Parts: sequence; C-alpha cells; structure tokens
Amino acid sequence: MTTLRTAHGPAETTPADPADEVLSIDGLTTSIRTGQGDRRQGEQRLIEDIGFSVRRGQTLGIVGESGSGKSVTALSIMRLLPRSATVAGRVMLKGRNLTTLSDRQMADVRGDRIGMIFQEPMTSLNPVLPVGLQIEESLRRHKVASGQAARRRAVELLDRVRIPNAARRTAEYPHQLSGGMRQRVMIAMALACNPELLIADEPTTALDVTTQAGIIDLLKQIQADDGTAIMFITHDMGVVAEVSDDVLVMRSGRIVEHGPSQQIFHRPAETYTRQLLNSVPRIGDMRGKPGPAPFASIGDDGAALAPSPLEVAKGPVLRVTDLSVSFRVRNETSRFRRTTLRAVRGVGFDLRAGETLAIVGESGCGKSTLARSIMGLQAVDSGAIEVAGRVATSMTAAEARLARKAIQMVFQDPFASLNPRLRIVDSLTEPLTAHGVSSGGARATAVRLIEEVGLSAEMLDRLPHQFSGGQRQRICIARALALEPEVIVADEAVSALDVSVQAQVLNLLMQLQARRGLALLFISHDMAVVERLSHRVAVMYRGQIVEIGPRAAVFERPAHAYTRRLLSAVPLPDPSRRHKLSGIEELFGTPSAEPSTAAWTDLGDGHRVLAA
Repeated sequence: MTTLRTAHGPAETTPADPADEVLSIDGLTTSIRTGQGDRRQGEQRLIEDIGFSVRRGQTLGIVGESGSGKSVTALSIMRLLPRSATVAGRVMLKGRNLTTLSDRQMADVRGDRIGMIFQEPMTSLNPVLPVGLQIEESLRRHKVASGQAARRRAVELLDRVRIPNAARRTAEYPHQLSGGMRQRVMIAMALACNPELLIADEPTTALDVTTQAGIIDLLKQIQADDGTAIMFITHDMGVVAEVSDDVLVMRSGRIVEHGPSQQIFHRPAETYTRQLLNSVPRIGDMRGKPGPAPFASIGDDGAALAPSPLEVAKGPVLRVTDLSVSFRVRNETSRFRRTTLRAVRGVGFDLRAGETLAIVGESGCGKSTLARSIMGLQAVDSGAIEVAGRVATSMTAAEARLARKAIQMVFQDPFASLNPRLRIVDSLTEPLTAHGVSSGGARATAVRLIEEVGLSAEMLDRLPHQFSGGQRQRICIARALALEPEVIVADEAVSALDVSVQAQVLNLLMQLQARRGLALLFISHDMAVVERLSHRVAVMYRGQIVEIGPRAAVFERPAHAYTRRLLSAVPLPDPSRRHKLSGIEELFGTPSAEPSTAAWTDLGDGHRVLAA
C-alpha cells in the first residue's frame, strides 16, 4: 500500500508496488538570478518546495494559470533551464537523483529515459530537416538504432502515432504537415527510445477538438501498451479530466492542492481550485439562456460583471456570398504534379452590428483561409465580400485601403503579431499614422485605447516581451480598435491562453462589443467558449459551411452528422464522463478535394443545414 498526500483530510490509500514509482520529487525549489551588468543582483523563486510522485502507468495532470510554475517544474526535471537558474531538492528517476548528474549524464537521460512533448511543435522541430531524419537523430544519439534500422524505426514510429503514408512523410519538412501531424511527430520523437516517463507540456493547446481527441486517445493507447508514466501539463480542465488519474493544482510556484481526479473535480478543498473550475466553460451551461453570457474569472468566485444588453442591428455590416478559394498543391502520388485544393467553396453568410457569429470546425476545414480572404490577405476565386456596404472583391487598391478601416483582425499568437522592437505606443499609433491621423492625436488615442482594454497608460513605452500573454492579446485588441472598425475578425484569439486569462479577454470582447456595437466574427475550435460567446454559429467541414443557425439551435438540436460528432469530441471537465477509446477514429478521415453539392434544408428561425 502507498499513501497519497492530498488536501482532502484523511489520507487515502491505494494498492501499489514501490517498484512502480518512476519519478519522485521532494522539496524541489527553482530560483533565477535577476538583474544584469551594474544592476543589483537579486533572486526570484519560480517554484518552491514542490513534491509529488508518478507511478508506472499513471497520468498526473498539472494545472494552473500562466506563471503558476507548471512548465518550470517540467524544465527543472529535464534540466533545461538557463544557467542563471539554480535548482535545489531531489528529483529521483527510478532511484537516481537527476540533480546530481553532470550535463553529459543528463543529456543521456533526456530522450532515452524521459521523453518530452513541447507545446509548440513548429518551434520545437528543426524547420530545415525532414521529420524522419529528426526522429533518426534521437535513435542514433542514444544508440538505439542506426542506418537502415533507424530509418525503419522512424517509419514504425510515425505509423504508430497514426500518421498516414508514414514512409513518404519521413521525407517531408515540418511546414508541410498540419498542426495535428506536427504534434504527432513530436510524440513519435518522444517515444523513440521507449522512455519510462513522458512529460507532455500543453500538447493539445491550439488543436481543434477532433485532433485533440485523437492525441488524447493516442497517449492513452501508448500508456496502455507500454505502461509509460505521464506528466500531463495543461490549462484545459476538460483535457485534465479526460486523461489524469491524479491532479496537482499549482499557483504562484507552489502546490495548492493534490489528489485523485474525482476528488479534485467533484470535491475541491481549496478556494483557488474551485475558482479555477468555475472559470471553465462547459458544454450545456447555456441551455435555455438567450446568451451570450460573461465568463467567471479567478478572484471573483464566479461573479463576473455582465456586459450591457446587446442590441443587434437589422442590416448586415459584413456579407459573404458564394465565396470560393483554391490552392495549387503537390499531388500525393507525384512530386512534379500539382492538383487543385478547394480550401473554401460556396461559403455565404451575413453578420450584423452587435452580433457574434462563430465559425467552428477542425483543422484544415477552411476557417482561417476564410478569415484571410475576408481581410483581403488571400486572393479569392469567385464570390463577393461586402464590408459596410462596399464590395471588397471589386475595389481598387486605394478603395481597399480605405475599406480596411471598417474591418480589423485579432490573430491567434499575440507575440508574433506585435513587432518585438516597437514600443506598444508605436504599435498602437502605426495604423493611425498610416491612415492620416496626426502624431499628437495618435498618442492621445493610444492612451484611450490601452485604458479601454484594462491596461494603464504607463505601459505604452514598454516592449512586447515585458507583458504576459493575456496582456499582449489585450494590446492586439486595442490595436484592432484603433481605426474604429465596424467588424472584428478574431482568429483563434484565445486558444493559447489559460482559462482565467481567456475569461478576462472574452469578457473584454463582449463589453467592447456592447459599448461600440461591434460585429464579431469569432473563429475557434473551443466549442464551450463558442457556446458562451456567440449569437449564431456556422459549422465548417471540408471547405463548406454545413450548418448555420442560432447558437441554441446548433448546440441543442444539431442537425448535421458532423456537428454532432464535433460536439461529442469535446472533453468534459468531469472525470466520470470520459470518452471511450473506440469511436473517435472516424473523425480523422482525409478530406475530399470536392466538397458536397447537396441542397440546403431550412429548419426555421435561421437554422439551415446542408443535406447529407
């Protein structure tokens, strides 16, 4: 028997063999030196007195807000911190203290006995090497295989993580793969040497629900086959409930609560844990409500301020009619032949002032291509886009420049969206200056904008790296508002934010919409967020909208088979309602190049579905 240390009163005992303990951490404290040059040197504690263990075949979920110490804990275990950091305490891997190993010895442990899946595969993979060669590199480094054996093993690994045409994919580069496939390549690399411990740091962040379901299913199957111990770090409470046996809640570098998943989700002992769970939107929470509704955020015990009542205008400020976009891409069977990929075909909808229309669907369905086309960033084959009564697809360059004032975009990654060398004031005033606003007036407008998104004017002279992710996204929203647009296009604008910051940003968008009468085109893969935020929902599949209607109708009475499957793939923040391993694979079919040409069926009240 072994004792679980929990915050739930009497200790709970569960049968376990001490030999099954893969990782044991005691008193782990990580600090980093601050100050450079002549500045006064100091020390900042990133995590303090962390202790937990992970057994063979067990999944430990680690949750918390950004800055809580989740990733620092993983990097401390892997010894991947900068030299200015110091680590104290014990990190025991099968009885071996990793903190006492030399750099060379630790390099032998990484990838061999501990595998790590990083959050962003595009920045973790080498962009100039084929993915197969990158997997082979790990095999050769740890003397698992070399030559033809390593190449065969790379193909086997890609096949195991369910990448189709694995032998051909080994010769492809990361940019040629989808986000879900790149994450599967990262999993294959982490598993190459059959590690005893797998650390997954936000492995499903920014993935659509169907791809996310496949990654979760894959990790479960690997664990069932190999008995791998898994540390799963995430801010998605639904994913934690889906995969974790035990849950560890962190805040400000300390453990707030630690216990079995059922107790953490159903009987949390700490106020912070309850607040974290309250801030999680759940599918079905909006049943019977007209919506949208504000999100609860950390610190308010679920009492978020409601936005002003939304008044939706009758006339559309954005109209898309029969829009089609295609690309010439390499043929699957030949390097030299090209084929036409129809990314968007026959898409049409209206968007009115004060209204939020959400576009949902899995990766590759055409959501972002649609957004870029509406913004004039992608050429279209046919169809019409009207913004504030102007037909954007037939404008001259000068007319299009003026029309862009009426529609602005908030991108997924705020750090990539901001120039790292420009002060925030310059980023906010740049669009104003480009459209003829005087420099004096631009500065005053920048002050008003940054205060409107909940930041202070004294922050204007800072650089982007001096802000948190949530603050950077607020700055991007402020920049989008600079030209007084009528339409905001938000493309996965909150997908990489933790639940509490996400709640704050979404509440801000709702309040700004109510105050300014903004029309919001909200592109997202998070169905629970969409249910809470939107007035209407459009479901995209293989380049087409297959269902569109009021939020309540689409979520409570989904008519298209794909909409029902999309909703069924959403992980619920309840460990007692986990998905079964079977039945999810059907969501991963290869899209056809030719979308359906079936007719629409009108279900009433603006709810329409494309006949199967």
